[in-house]
Amino acid sequence: MNYVAGLDIGTTGAKIVLFKTSGELVDKFYRPYPSSRGSSGHEMDPLAIKESVLALVKDVLQECPDLLGIGVTSFGESFVCLDENDEPLFPILLYTDPRGEEEAKFLTSKLGEKAIERKTGLKPHAMYSLPKLAYLKNHDSETFSKVKKVFLMEDYAIYLLSGKRGIDPSLASRTLGYNVEKNCYDQEIFDALGIDPSLFPPILPSGSPIRGLKKELAESKEDFILSPCGHDQFACALGSGVVNQGEAMEGAGTVESLIPCFNGEASSNLSEDCFNLVPYFDIGHLTYAFSYTGGACADWFLKAFCSEEERKDPKIHERLSSHYNGRPTGMLWLPHFAGAATPYMDLGSKACCLGMDLSTRREDFYLAVLEGVAYELKVNLDALNKHGVPVERLIASGGGSKNPVWNQIKADVTGLPLYLLDGEEAGCRGSAMLVSVASGCYPSLKEAMDAFVHVKKIVKPNPEAREAYAKMYRRYARVYKAVRPLMEDEQ
Repeated sequence: MNYVAGLDIGTTGAKIVLFKTSGELVDKFYRPYPSSRGSSGHEMDPLAIKESVLALVKDVLQECPDLLGIGVTSFGESFVCLDENDEPLFPILLYTDPRGEEEAKFLTSKLGEKAIERKTGLKPHAMYSLPKLAYLKNHDSETFSKVKKVFLMEDYAIYLLSGKRGIDPSLASRTLGYNVEKNCYDQEIFDALGIDPSLFPPILPSGSPIRGLKKELAESKEDFILSPCGHDQFACALGSGVVNQGEAMEGAGTVESLIPCFNGEASSNLSEDCFNLVPYFDIGHLTYAFSYTGGACADWFLKAFCSEEERKDPKIHERLSSHYNGRPTGMLWLPHFAGAATPYMDLGSKACCLGMDLSTRREDFYLAVLEGVAYELKVNLDALNKHGVPVERLIASGGGSKNPVWNQIKADVTGLPLYLLDGEEAGCRGSAMLVSVASGCYPSLKEAMDAFVHVKKIVKPNPEAREAYAKMYRRYARVYKAVRPLMEDEQ
C-alpha cells in the first residue's frame, strides 16, 4: 500500500496527516509551537517552526518509511528572512502586526490603489508580506542588507526539507507582489518598495513535484516528493472537492469562511467589497469571503452562558438546540465580536442582538447566534453574486459542520444545499491529493478527488423555513448600517 501526507503549518502548531493513496485517513501527527511570540503579540520565532517541521517529518517517516511524498500548505502573508548561512534575521511578523501601514500607504500613493488591485487582485493593505518587508528594510537597513532569501511558511518548510526553493501562486499572491494575469512577481510593485523579487522563491504550479529529501532526514530519498500546495484556504477548498463553477467551500471553523470557485468573467471590482482573486489551476479562480467569528461565536456563548460542567458535556450543542422548531427565532444577532470581515472589513464594528423580550430563553439566544452567522454568510453570498460570482451549492467542512441544526439553518437562510463530507482535515487532504497526482498514483486531479473526497449527506433547504428566514434576512441586511454609527465616539 502506498501513502502520501499533507503538512499544514498554522499559527499555533504544525500537523502532518497521513493518507493511503486510496484516500483513507491513516494517522495524524501534531507539534504545537512553544511560547515564542514577541512582546507585541504579533510575532513568532522562525526556529520554533523549523524545529516542529523537522521533528514532524522524522516522526512520520519513522512510522511510514515508504511514504511517497508530502504536500505543504500554510497560513499566508508571514515570512522568514534568511542570511547567507540560512539563519533567520528577524522574527516572523504575523498578518495582524501593525507594522507596514506606512509602507502600504506609500505604495498606494505611488502606484494607485486601482492599479495595484488590477495587478494583484488585492486591495493594498499592511497585512501582506511586501509592506512588512519594506518596514524592516526602512527601519533596520543594516540587518536587512544581510537578507539573501525570503520565504513564506509553505516554501520555508520545503526548503528546510529539501534545500530547494519553490512557491505556488496562491501563496505568492499573499505577498501583494504577485501579478495574477501574468503569473509572475510584479517588478513595478517590488521596485516601488525597493525590494528585489529574486529574494523570493520561483513560482511553481500548485502541486509541482520537488524531488529529494535532505540526507540528514532520510537516506535514499532522492525520489521523495515535496509539493508546494498553497495557502491554507486554497488547500481546504481543494480538499473539500471544490472544482466547478458554482461550488463553494463553507468552512465552519473558528472563522466562518466561504471560498467559491468561478471560471467565468467576474467583475473587475471584486476588491470594492474586499474580495481577492486567487489563481486556481487551469479551472479559473477562487476568492475568499469570511466572517471573523463563526465557531468563535458559539464558543463565546458557551463560556458566557454555560457552566464549566455543562461545557464538558459532549452533547451540549444538542441540548441547547433542543427547542429548535425549524423557524427563525425572531431575533437579529450581528456576530461582529471581532469586527466585521468581508464585505465590510470594519474592525470597529461590534456585536449586538435585537428582538429580545421577557420570554427570551438561553436556548433562544443560542439559536440566534447560529442564525447570525448564517445571515452573515448570506450577506457575503449576495455581495459575491453582485460581482458575477455565482454560488449554487455549499460544501461544508470544519467543526461547525457537525452541528445538524446549524447546517439546516444555513441551508434555509441561504436557500442552497449544504453538502457534508465523509472525512476531515480538508487542508491536509487537499495537499495529499496533489502529491498523489505528482507521484503518478492518479493521472489527474479529478481522479484523485474522486478517491479522496466523498459526500455523505446533503442538507436541503426547507421551502417553508426558507420563506420565513428570507423575511428575517431582509431585516438583518439593514442592521449593520443602522447600528454602526452608534459605535462611534461622540465628537
